[in-house]
Amino acid sequence: MGCATLVLLVLQVASFSERFGAGEVKDRYLFYAVPVVLVALAAAVSSWRAPRWWAVLVPTAVGTSGFSSLALPTYEKLNVDSPAAILNDELLRVAGSPGWARVLLVLATLVAAQFLLMARLFLPPVAVATAVAAVVTLALPSQAVYAFYRLFAVNGTNGLPLTLDQGVVFNWIDRTVSRYGDVTMIRYPVERSDYWAGVQYWWDVEFWNESVVEEAAIGAGLPEPQSWVHEFDQRTGAARRLKETAHVLVHRTDVRFRLAGRAVVFDRGADIVEPERPWRAAFITYDIYPDGWTRPHLPATIRIFARPRQRVAVKRSLTIALTAPAARLDLPVTISSNLHGWRGVLAPGAEVEQAATVCVPPEGYGEIAIETPIVTDIHRDPTKAPLTGETDRPAGMLLRWLALADEEEPLDGCSEAPSS
Repeated sequence: MGCATLVLLVLQVASFSERFGAGEVKDRYLFYAVPVVLVALAAAVSSWRAPRWWAVLVPTAVGTSGFSSLALPTYEKLNVDSPAAILNDELLRVAGSPGWARVLLVLATLVAAQFLLMARLFLPPVAVATAVAAVVTLALPSQAVYAFYRLFAVNGTNGLPLTLDQGVVFNWIDRTVSRYGDVTMIRYPVERSDYWAGVQYWWDVEFWNESVVEEAAIGAGLPEPQSWVHEFDQRTGAARRLKETAHVLVHRTDVRFRLAGRAVVFDRGADIVEPERPWRAAFITYDIYPDGWTRPHLPATIRIFARPRQRVAVKRSLTIALTAPAARLDLPVTISSNLHGWRGVLAPGAEVEQAATVCVPPEGYGEIAIETPIVTDIHRDPTKAPLTGETDRPAGMLLRWLALADEEEPLDGCSEAPSS
Protein backbone atom coordinates (compact mmCIF):
# COMPACT_ATOMS: atom_id res chain seq x y z
CA MET A 1 0.00 0.00 0.00
CA GLY A 2 2.82 2.40 0.88
CA CYS A 3 4.67 1.73 -2.38
CA ALA A 4 1.49 2.18 -4.41
CA THR A 5 0.78 5.48 -2.65
CA LEU A 6 4.27 6.80 -3.39
CA VAL A 7 4.12 5.77 -7.06
CA LEU A 8 0.68 7.30 -7.63
CA LEU A 9 1.65 10.49 -5.79
CA VAL A 10 4.81 10.93 -7.89
CA LEU A 11 2.84 10.37 -11.10
CA GLN A 12 0.17 12.88 -10.09
CA VAL A 13 2.72 15.55 -9.11
CA ALA A 14 4.64 14.99 -12.34
CA SER A 15 1.45 15.28 -14.38
CA PHE A 16 0.43 18.49 -12.59
CA SER A 17 3.90 20.04 -13.01
CA GLU A 18 3.98 19.16 -16.70
CA ARG A 19 0.56 20.67 -17.42
CA PHE A 20 0.45 23.66 -15.08
CA GLY A 21 3.95 24.05 -13.68
CA ALA A 22 5.15 26.71 -16.15
CA GLY A 23 8.53 25.00 -16.31
CA GLU A 24 8.84 24.40 -12.56
CA VAL A 25 8.69 21.13 -10.63
CA LYS A 26 6.08 21.50 -7.88
CA ASP A 27 7.83 19.22 -5.42
CA ARG A 28 5.97 20.73 -2.47
CA TYR A 29 3.16 18.27 -3.16
CA LEU A 30 5.53 15.43 -2.29
CA PHE A 31 5.13 16.50 1.34
CA TYR A 32 2.04 14.32 1.25
CA ALA A 33 4.44 11.37 1.14
CA VAL A 34 6.01 12.26 4.51
CA PRO A 35 3.42 10.35 6.63
CA VAL A 36 3.92 7.25 4.46
CA VAL A 37 7.71 7.43 4.83
CA LEU A 38 7.50 7.98 8.60
CA VAL A 39 5.16 5.02 9.02
CA ALA A 40 7.57 2.89 6.97
CA LEU A 41 10.49 3.95 9.17
CA ALA A 42 8.49 3.17 12.31
CA ALA A 43 7.62 -0.26 10.93
CA ALA A 44 11.28 -0.91 10.08
CA VAL A 45 12.44 0.08 13.58
CA SER A 46 9.93 -2.27 15.20
CA SER A 47 10.69 -5.17 12.85
CA TRP A 48 13.44 -7.76 13.34
CA ARG A 49 13.47 -8.59 9.64
CA ALA A 50 15.68 -6.69 7.19
CA PRO A 51 14.10 -5.15 4.05
CA ARG A 52 14.38 -7.21 0.88
CA TRP A 53 17.13 -6.27 -1.60
CA TRP A 54 14.68 -4.82 -4.16
CA ALA A 55 13.32 -2.40 -1.54
CA VAL A 56 16.77 -0.75 -1.65
CA LEU A 57 17.80 -1.18 -5.28
CA VAL A 58 14.56 0.02 -6.92
CA PRO A 59 14.52 3.41 -5.09
CA THR A 60 18.26 3.69 -5.79
CA ALA A 61 17.72 3.21 -9.52
CA VAL A 62 14.89 5.75 -9.58
CA GLY A 63 16.91 8.26 -7.55
CA THR A 64 20.08 8.02 -9.63
CA SER A 65 18.07 8.30 -12.84
CA GLY A 66 16.34 11.45 -11.61
CA PHE A 67 19.47 13.07 -10.17
CA SER A 68 21.41 12.49 -13.39
CA SER A 69 19.13 14.92 -15.27
CA LEU A 70 17.98 17.22 -12.46
CA ALA A 71 17.66 20.87 -13.52
CA LEU A 72 18.84 22.33 -10.15
CA PRO A 73 17.15 25.75 -10.45
CA THR A 74 18.14 28.45 -7.95
CA TYR A 75 15.93 31.15 -6.45
CA GLU A 76 16.75 34.35 -4.64
CA LYS A 77 14.31 33.47 -1.87
CA LEU A 78 12.32 30.47 -0.70
CA ASN A 79 10.13 29.14 -3.49
CA VAL A 80 7.04 27.71 -1.81
CA ASP A 81 6.34 25.55 -4.88
CA SER A 82 9.78 23.93 -4.64
CA PRO A 83 11.07 24.03 -1.04
CA ALA A 84 13.73 21.40 -1.77
CA ALA A 85 15.34 23.79 -4.27
CA ILE A 86 16.51 25.92 -1.33
CA LEU A 87 19.49 23.52 -1.09
CA ASN A 88 20.52 23.98 -4.72
CA ASP A 89 22.58 27.12 -4.09
CA GLU A 90 24.78 25.40 -1.52
CA LEU A 91 24.98 22.24 -3.61
CA LEU A 92 26.19 24.19 -6.65
CA ARG A 93 28.68 26.09 -4.51
CA VAL A 94 30.20 22.84 -3.21
CA ALA A 95 30.18 21.01 -6.55
CA GLY A 96 31.26 23.96 -8.68
CA SER A 97 28.88 23.37 -11.60
CA PRO A 98 25.48 21.79 -12.34
CA GLY A 99 27.16 18.78 -13.97
CA TRP A 100 29.34 17.99 -10.98
CA ALA A 101 26.39 18.65 -8.67
CA ARG A 102 24.46 15.88 -10.44
CA VAL A 103 27.46 13.57 -10.15
CA LEU A 104 27.63 14.34 -6.43
CA LEU A 105 23.94 13.53 -5.95
CA VAL A 106 24.23 10.25 -7.87
CA LEU A 107 27.31 9.21 -5.87
CA ALA A 108 25.59 10.12 -2.58
CA THR A 109 22.62 7.94 -3.57
CA LEU A 110 24.85 4.99 -4.45
CA VAL A 111 26.86 5.32 -1.21
CA ALA A 112 23.65 5.44 0.84
CA ALA A 113 22.32 2.32 -0.91
CA GLN A 114 25.62 0.52 -0.37
CA PHE A 115 25.53 1.43 3.31
CA LEU A 116 22.06 -0.05 3.69
CA LEU A 117 23.03 -3.28 1.92
CA MET A 118 26.38 -3.75 3.68
CA ALA A 119 25.15 -2.73 7.12
CA ARG A 120 22.91 -5.79 7.23
CA LEU A 121 26.04 -7.96 7.28
CA PHE A 122 27.37 -6.38 10.48
CA LEU A 123 24.39 -4.86 12.31
CA PRO A 124 20.94 -6.12 13.27
CA PRO A 125 18.07 -4.74 11.15
CA VAL A 126 16.71 -2.71 14.09
CA ALA A 127 20.02 -0.87 14.46
CA VAL A 128 20.13 -0.03 10.75
CA ALA A 129 16.52 1.22 10.76
CA THR A 130 17.18 3.25 13.90
CA ALA A 131 20.23 4.88 12.28
CA VAL A 132 18.20 5.80 9.18
CA ALA A 133 15.40 7.21 11.36
CA ALA A 134 17.95 9.28 13.30
CA VAL A 135 19.40 10.73 10.09
CA VAL A 136 15.93 11.62 8.80
CA THR A 137 15.03 13.14 12.18
CA LEU A 138 18.04 15.45 11.90
CA ALA A 139 17.97 16.13 8.15
CA LEU A 140 14.36 17.23 7.71
CA PRO A 141 14.33 19.83 10.55
CA SER A 142 17.76 21.06 9.42
CA GLN A 143 16.45 21.70 5.93
CA ALA A 144 13.43 23.50 7.38
CA VAL A 145 15.69 25.69 9.55
CA TYR A 146 17.84 26.59 6.54
CA ALA A 147 14.75 27.34 4.46
CA PHE A 148 13.42 29.74 7.10
CA TYR A 149 16.87 31.32 7.40
CA ARG A 150 16.85 32.02 3.67
CA LEU A 151 13.24 33.20 3.86
CA PHE A 152 14.11 35.94 6.34
CA ALA A 153 17.57 36.71 4.91
CA VAL A 154 16.22 38.32 1.72
CA ASN A 155 13.41 40.73 0.96
CA GLY A 156 9.95 39.37 0.28
CA THR A 157 8.12 39.40 -3.04
CA ASN A 158 7.08 43.02 -2.44
CA GLY A 159 10.75 44.03 -2.18
CA LEU A 160 10.69 44.68 1.59
CA PRO A 161 12.00 42.67 4.57
CA LEU A 162 9.46 40.19 5.95
CA THR A 163 10.24 41.24 9.53
CA LEU A 164 9.57 44.93 8.85
CA ASP A 165 6.27 46.23 10.21
CA GLN A 166 4.79 47.64 7.03
CA GLY A 167 1.29 48.20 8.35
CA VAL A 168 1.98 51.85 9.15
CA VAL A 169 2.41 52.41 5.40
CA PHE A 170 0.20 49.91 3.64
CA ASN A 171 -2.90 49.79 5.88
CA TRP A 172 -3.89 53.32 4.89
CA ILE A 173 -7.24 52.03 3.60
CA ASP A 174 -8.16 50.60 7.01
CA ARG A 175 -7.07 53.85 8.64
CA THR A 176 -9.41 55.75 6.33
CA VAL A 177 -12.57 53.62 6.42
CA SER A 178 -11.74 51.49 9.52
CA ARG A 179 -10.89 47.79 9.49
CA TYR A 180 -14.62 47.04 9.51
CA GLY A 181 -15.18 48.99 6.30
CA ASP A 182 -16.52 47.64 3.04
CA VAL A 183 -14.17 48.26 0.10
CA THR A 184 -14.00 46.83 -3.42
CA MET A 185 -10.68 47.08 -5.20
CA ILE A 186 -10.51 47.45 -8.98
CA ARG A 187 -7.25 45.87 -10.08
CA TYR A 188 -5.23 47.56 -12.81
CA PRO A 189 -1.61 47.22 -14.08
CA VAL A 190 -0.22 50.18 -12.14
CA GLU A 191 3.33 49.53 -13.43
CA ARG A 192 2.63 48.89 -17.08
CA SER A 193 6.19 47.91 -18.01
CA ASP A 194 6.88 45.97 -14.78
CA TYR A 195 4.36 43.18 -14.31
CA TRP A 196 5.49 42.02 -10.86
CA ALA A 197 5.61 45.54 -9.43
CA GLY A 198 1.94 45.86 -10.31
CA VAL A 199 1.14 42.49 -8.79
CA GLN A 200 2.92 43.43 -5.57
CA TYR A 201 0.94 46.65 -5.31
CA TRP A 202 -2.37 44.79 -5.17
CA TRP A 203 -0.97 42.07 -2.89
CA ASP A 204 -0.16 44.80 -0.37
CA VAL A 205 -3.66 46.23 -0.71
CA GLU A 206 -5.28 42.88 0.07
CA PHE A 207 -2.85 41.70 2.74
CA TRP A 208 -2.63 44.82 4.90
CA ASN A 209 -6.25 46.00 4.78
CA GLU A 210 -9.07 43.98 6.32
CA SER A 211 -11.61 46.40 4.88
CA VAL A 212 -10.80 45.31 1.30
CA VAL A 213 -13.39 42.54 1.09
CA GLU A 214 -14.13 42.40 -2.64
CA GLU A 215 -12.29 42.50 -5.94
CA ALA A 216 -14.33 43.60 -8.92
CA ALA A 217 -13.96 40.91 -11.57
CA ILE A 218 -14.10 43.48 -14.34
CA GLY A 219 -14.95 41.87 -17.65
CA ALA A 220 -14.75 38.28 -16.39
CA GLY A 221 -16.52 36.05 -18.89
CA LEU A 222 -17.45 38.99 -21.13
CA PRO A 223 -16.44 39.49 -24.78
CA GLU A 224 -12.94 40.69 -25.56
CA PRO A 225 -11.05 42.83 -26.47
CA GLN A 226 -12.58 45.55 -24.25
CA SER A 227 -14.55 43.46 -21.79
CA TRP A 228 -14.98 46.24 -19.22
CA VAL A 229 -17.31 48.07 -21.61
CA HIS A 230 -19.94 45.36 -21.20
CA GLU A 231 -20.12 45.90 -17.42
CA PHE A 232 -22.18 49.06 -18.01
CA ASP A 233 -25.25 50.21 -19.90
CA GLN A 234 -23.96 51.86 -23.08
CA ARG A 235 -26.49 54.71 -22.97
CA THR A 236 -26.65 55.61 -19.27
CA GLY A 237 -23.48 54.11 -17.80
CA ALA A 238 -25.44 52.15 -15.18
CA ALA A 239 -23.50 49.20 -13.74
CA ARG A 240 -25.02 45.87 -14.70
CA ARG A 241 -23.62 43.20 -12.39
CA LEU A 242 -20.96 44.69 -10.11
CA LYS A 243 -21.47 43.93 -6.42
CA GLU A 244 -21.89 47.24 -4.60
CA THR A 245 -19.90 48.16 -1.49
CA ALA A 246 -19.62 51.37 0.51
CA HIS A 247 -16.26 52.31 -1.01
CA VAL A 248 -14.15 51.54 -4.06
CA LEU A 249 -10.37 51.61 -4.42
CA VAL A 250 -9.34 52.70 -7.92
CA HIS A 251 -5.85 53.57 -9.10
CA ARG A 252 -5.46 57.03 -10.59
CA THR A 253 -3.92 55.58 -13.78
CA ASP A 254 -6.93 53.34 -14.53
CA VAL A 255 -8.36 54.92 -17.68
CA ARG A 256 -10.81 52.16 -18.66
CA PHE A 257 -13.72 53.71 -16.75
CA ARG A 258 -14.44 55.67 -13.63
CA LEU A 259 -17.35 55.15 -11.24
CA ALA A 260 -19.30 58.26 -10.39
CA GLY A 261 -18.79 59.26 -6.78
CA ARG A 262 -16.92 61.35 -4.23
CA ALA A 263 -13.19 60.86 -3.76
CA VAL A 264 -12.56 60.43 -0.01
CA VAL A 265 -8.76 60.30 0.09
CA PHE A 266 -5.82 59.89 -2.28
CA ASP A 267 -2.75 57.88 -1.26
CA ARG A 268 -0.15 55.63 -2.89
CA GLY A 269 -1.44 56.52 -6.35
CA ALA A 270 -5.05 55.46 -5.71
CA ASP A 271 -8.35 57.03 -4.68
CA ILE A 272 -10.80 55.70 -2.15
CA VAL A 273 -14.12 56.62 -3.73
CA GLU A 274 -17.56 56.69 -2.17
CA PRO A 275 -19.59 55.75 -5.26
CA GLU A 276 -23.07 56.97 -6.02
CA ARG A 277 -25.87 54.44 -5.52
CA PRO A 278 -26.78 52.66 -7.67
CA TRP A 279 -23.35 52.35 -9.20
CA ARG A 280 -22.81 53.94 -12.58
CA ALA A 281 -19.87 54.96 -14.73
CA ALA A 282 -19.02 58.64 -15.01
CA PHE A 283 -17.10 57.78 -18.18
CA ILE A 284 -16.00 54.74 -20.18
CA THR A 285 -13.07 54.55 -22.60
CA TYR A 286 -13.45 52.57 -25.81
CA ASP A 287 -10.89 51.09 -28.22
CA ILE A 288 -7.90 50.91 -25.89
CA TYR A 289 -5.89 48.00 -24.55
CA PRO A 290 -6.63 47.00 -20.92
CA ASP A 291 -3.47 48.84 -19.77
CA GLY A 292 -4.36 52.19 -21.36
CA TRP A 293 -2.54 52.11 -24.71
CA THR A 294 -4.59 53.09 -27.74
CA ARG A 295 -5.15 50.52 -30.45
CA PRO A 296 -3.60 50.94 -33.91
CA HIS A 297 -5.52 53.09 -36.42
CA LEU A 298 -8.46 53.50 -34.01
CA PRO A 299 -9.40 56.63 -32.06
CA ALA A 300 -9.73 56.12 -28.33
CA THR A 301 -13.21 57.35 -27.45
CA ILE A 302 -14.08 58.58 -23.96
CA ARG A 303 -17.83 58.54 -23.39
CA ILE A 304 -19.01 60.86 -20.60
CA PHE A 305 -22.51 60.13 -19.32
CA ALA A 306 -25.18 62.54 -18.14
CA ARG A 307 -26.06 62.58 -14.47
CA PRO A 308 -29.31 60.76 -13.54
CA ARG A 309 -31.28 63.97 -12.79
CA GLN A 310 -29.67 66.19 -15.42
CA ARG A 311 -32.32 68.33 -17.16
CA VAL A 312 -30.29 70.46 -19.58
CA ALA A 313 -27.19 70.06 -21.71
CA VAL A 314 -23.99 70.83 -19.79
CA LYS A 315 -20.35 71.40 -20.60
CA ARG A 316 -17.97 68.98 -18.88
CA SER A 317 -14.19 69.27 -18.70
CA LEU A 318 -11.78 66.33 -18.90
CA THR A 319 -8.01 66.52 -18.41
CA ILE A 320 -6.18 63.99 -20.57
CA ALA A 321 -2.61 62.92 -19.80
CA LEU A 322 -0.84 61.37 -22.79
CA THR A 323 2.55 59.74 -23.26
CA ALA A 324 4.17 59.02 -26.61
CA PRO A 325 6.07 55.75 -27.05
CA ALA A 326 9.85 55.94 -26.95
CA ALA A 327 10.15 55.54 -30.71
CA ARG A 328 12.09 57.61 -33.22
CA LEU A 329 9.07 59.28 -34.82
CA ASP A 330 7.21 62.35 -33.64
CA LEU A 331 3.60 61.58 -32.78
CA PRO A 332 0.84 63.78 -34.25
CA VAL A 333 -2.16 63.76 -31.92
CA THR A 334 -5.73 64.98 -32.41
CA ILE A 335 -8.29 65.49 -29.64
CA SER A 336 -11.84 66.33 -30.71
CA SER A 337 -15.37 66.57 -29.33
CA ASN A 338 -18.58 68.44 -30.11
CA LEU A 339 -17.10 71.50 -28.32
CA HIS A 340 -13.36 71.12 -28.56
CA GLY A 341 -10.57 70.56 -31.05
CA TRP A 342 -6.83 70.30 -30.47
CA ARG A 343 -3.88 69.19 -32.57
CA GLY A 344 -0.33 68.70 -31.41
CA VAL A 345 2.86 66.77 -31.93
CA LEU A 346 4.58 64.75 -29.22
CA ALA A 347 8.29 64.00 -29.35
CA PRO A 348 9.37 60.39 -28.63
CA GLY A 349 8.69 59.61 -24.96
CA ALA A 350 7.13 63.03 -24.35
CA GLU A 351 4.23 63.61 -21.98
CA VAL A 352 1.44 66.16 -22.24
CA GLU A 353 -1.64 67.08 -20.22
CA GLN A 354 -4.44 68.62 -22.25
CA ALA A 355 -7.86 69.83 -21.10
CA ALA A 356 -10.81 69.03 -23.34
CA THR A 357 -14.46 70.03 -23.08
CA VAL A 358 -17.55 68.23 -24.30
CA CYS A 359 -21.27 68.91 -24.33
CA VAL A 360 -23.27 66.22 -22.55
CA PRO A 361 -27.02 66.20 -23.30
CA PRO A 362 -29.58 65.14 -20.69
CA GLU A 363 -30.27 61.40 -20.64
CA GLY A 364 -27.38 60.84 -23.01
CA TYR A 365 -23.64 61.19 -23.33
CA GLY A 366 -20.89 63.18 -24.99
CA GLU A 367 -17.72 61.76 -26.51
CA ILE A 368 -14.10 62.87 -26.79
CA ALA A 369 -11.93 61.19 -29.43
CA ILE A 370 -8.13 60.89 -29.22
CA GLU A 371 -6.19 59.56 -32.19
CA THR A 372 -2.84 59.33 -33.94
CA PRO A 373 -1.94 57.83 -37.32
CA ILE A 374 1.41 56.49 -36.07
CA VAL A 375 1.69 52.87 -34.93
CA THR A 376 4.57 51.66 -32.74
CA ASP A 377 5.43 48.20 -31.42
CA ILE A 378 5.46 48.17 -27.61
CA HIS A 379 5.73 45.58 -24.82
CA ARG A 380 3.10 42.88 -24.53
CA ASP A 381 -0.13 43.27 -22.57
CA PRO A 382 0.72 43.01 -18.82
CA THR A 383 -2.89 42.11 -18.01
CA LYS A 384 -2.45 38.78 -19.81
CA ALA A 385 0.88 37.47 -18.46
CA PRO A 386 4.26 38.56 -17.11
CA LEU A 387 6.31 40.54 -19.60
CA THR A 388 9.02 38.64 -21.45
CA GLY A 389 10.86 41.48 -23.20
CA GLU A 390 9.19 41.17 -26.61
CA THR A 391 7.93 44.38 -28.20
CA ASP A 392 5.46 43.09 -30.76
CA ARG A 393 2.18 44.74 -29.73
CA PRO A 394 1.07 47.50 -32.12
CA ALA A 395 -0.18 50.62 -30.35
CA GLY A 396 -0.58 54.35 -30.74
CA MET A 397 -0.03 56.25 -27.48
CA LEU A 398 -0.58 55.79 -23.77
CA LEU A 399 -3.48 57.35 -21.89
CA ARG A 400 -1.60 57.93 -18.64
CA TRP A 401 -4.56 59.20 -16.62
CA LEU A 402 -7.92 60.91 -17.05
CA ALA A 403 -9.51 63.41 -14.65
CA LEU A 404 -13.15 64.44 -15.05
CA ALA A 405 -13.97 67.73 -13.33
CA ASP A 406 -17.09 67.92 -11.14
CA GLU A 407 -18.00 71.40 -12.40
CA GLU A 408 -20.72 71.76 -15.02
CA GLU A 409 -21.78 74.71 -17.17
CA PRO A 410 -25.35 74.76 -18.55
CA LEU A 411 -25.68 75.05 -22.34
CA ASP A 412 -28.58 75.61 -24.70
CA GLY A 413 -27.89 72.36 -26.51
CA CYS A 414 -25.25 70.10 -27.99
CA SER A 415 -23.90 70.07 -31.52
CA GLU A 416 -23.63 66.71 -33.21
CA ALA A 417 -20.61 67.58 -35.36
CA PRO A 418 -17.20 67.17 -33.71
CA SER A 419 -14.88 70.15 -33.52
CA SER A 420 -11.51 69.92 -35.22
